Amino acid sequence: MKSLRTARVLIVDDTPSEAVPIVEALGKLGIGCVYVVGEKVEEVEKLKPFAGIRIAFVDMKLGIEGTAKEVVGKTVKVLRMVLAEDTLPLIFVAWTQHPEYVDAFKEAVKQAMPSIQPLIVHRMQKQVRQDGTTKVPAIVASLRRILSKHWPLGVIWNLEQMAHDATTETTQSISEVVLKDTEAGLDAGEAEKVDAWFCALKKILKSLIIAGAGKSVDGRASQQGMLETFSAMQFERFQSVARPFLMQDVSRICEQAQPKLSVEQMATLNSMLLLLPVHPSDIAVKPGNLYVKRRNLKSKCPVMRCGVNTIDLASSMPLRFTKDPEYKKLDDEFRKVQQHNQSSKVVRLDKARNKRERAILRHCIPVLLELTPACDHAQSKSGAARFIAGILVPNSLGKILDWGNEEAPFLRKLEPLTLPGKQGIWRLVLNTRALYSISNAGRKIRSTPVTRLREGIQNDIKAWFAAHAARPGYLSIR
Repeated sequence: MKSLRTARVLIVDDTPSEAVPIVEALGKLGIGCVYVVGEKVEEVEKLKPFAGIRIAFVDMKLGIEGTAKEVVGKTVKVLRMVLAEDTLPLIFVAWTQHPEYVDAFKEAVKQAMPSIQPLIVHRMQKQVRQDGTTKVPAIVASLRRILSKHWPLGVIWNLEQMAHDATTETTQSISEVVLKDTEAGLDAGEAEKVDAWFCALKKILKSLIIAGAGKSVDGRASQQGMLETFSAMQFERFQSVARPFLMQDVSRICEQAQPKLSVEQMATLNSMLLLLPVHPSDIAVKPGNLYVKRRNLKSKCPVMRCGVNTIDLASSMPLRFTKDPEYKKLDDEFRKVQQHNQSSKVVRLDKARNKRERAILRHCIPVLLELTPACDHAQSKSGAARFIAGILVPNSLGKILDWGNEEAPFLRKLEPLTLPGKQGIWRLVLNTRALYSISNAGRKIRSTPVTRLREGIQNDIKAWFAAHAARPGYLSIR
């Protein structure tokens, strides 16, 4: 049943007569809603936390008497149990007649649920008529005003809904393809039609796996192949989904000043754009795999097998060590004594410079990037896996990569990135002069890559490498 958990609104209220009309009203608008009574904590504990909640109507008082702090303490306890930790961004609607509870609620959420940032809380009085019925239109109107006030949220919520709509359309299209395969048996009985439809569905799904994974139909490779094929179809429909309100909000965003992002923000966004997560059990050798040294695997790790090390890779790179303050100080002293022919000090300072270089490079990590054509893997024709070597440089030492206009054509520097299992921000530099290959890599390599580059950046790197490798040259006397 997990595949049907798509609700975006949560209502927590110990009075069903006040909550159910809202659930029904939202349902008529096509908005999925989860209703939790919340009065009995032991029942709430049995629920699996809900992810993807965007608006939470929260009754401040759930069958408890006491001070404001005590009252909202129970409410926040219930929220901690029903909301998944990754539920962001989220708007709380404090559904209460008691304004004094709202401030206490904000403080309690800050302490008990610090991950909810920003904390957006709006108080809304319960709209109840004299006969006790809920004024649903007034509540919906109040909700529209709240969303209008926070219109940038509408942009990412629209994108989220567009992705859902595109997926729904993709599922519908696949179903129609399956139906065409069963039209020949229209005269069959209903049970036979259903069986034929499911047989056709399995055949179509197997075709999607083959399209993405080729002959590699074992375990995780087949799953990844299906996901890649479905994602390609879904992305095409995602781009064609019409959202008039999105266009209006995007126009408003474009009117804002030119953004200035921190390097941390850029690295996080770049990692989402350029990298794919890799499951720890995924040891398939694939294009885009980025391998780091794993000493415990010895020759089963491609970096260990090929003997890639930072010192050798860095020797051909025009690294700007003088951008490092400590090295710069040593280098200035070295040049000064060199001018005065103080040979003993020259030798000592030169050794100190080399020592500082090695200290800097010890913080860098040698890597191998797999770049065998994807079609070779899909058709099981890759006799050898091909790699290009490079180094990961911590962003704290990133200034040594400031080549300016003197960047060598055989080097390729990527944008700041964050990497799974690696703290901090990193810069990846690839070197076309350091190429390696491993025959029968699928049998010899048992190492999980630290990450996998997406197809777009892979193609860009392959085009850069191909242009460098295909440079024309000729002999002449000059």
